[in-house]
Amino acid sequence: MDKPLYSFEPFKQTTDWVLVLTIGIVLLMLLVGLWVKKKSTLDTNRRSMLMMIFFFIGTIAAGTTFFRLFSMWKLKPVSIYNNRIETPYGAAPFNNIRDFYIKLERHYKPMNPNEIQDSARYFFLLERNDKTHVLSEGDYPVDSILVKLNEAMGY
Repeated sequence: MDKPLYSFEPFKQTTDWVLVLTIGIVLLMLLVGLWVKKKSTLDTNRRSMLMMIFFFIGTIAAGTTFFRLFSMWKLKPVSIYNNRIETPYGAAPFNNIRDFYIKLERHYKPMNPNEIQDSARYFFLLERNDKTHVLSEGDYPVDSILVKLNEAMGY
């Protein structure tokens, strides 16, 4: 296998502490839920309400943990070779690339559509077979990828 000309690692996400926190919340909710079920002196209605609250908090924390792990697993390095680019969505040979660009996406406030709430920039790589690779500036250095891809393709 040939060596990449350029390689871009995804930014380190701040998910380490989020994972520890959400796993801790799931375990805490399980332990407290079991304790309330076994040893609580509360009446049945209050015990049921507490169990339901603990279940919902635990479910939300477990979902957060699962999707954080999934997004960490999905982020892989972007590598530019002399004849192709490899992204987490697969490899795209240079002769199969139709277009690539950076697009600014603006999110407007719901109560005041004239005011921008936040914005994000995305790198789009369009292939001739209608496959699209989208990389967020929150995960990758999209400006550098664009410059280096232009350079590698000879533009």
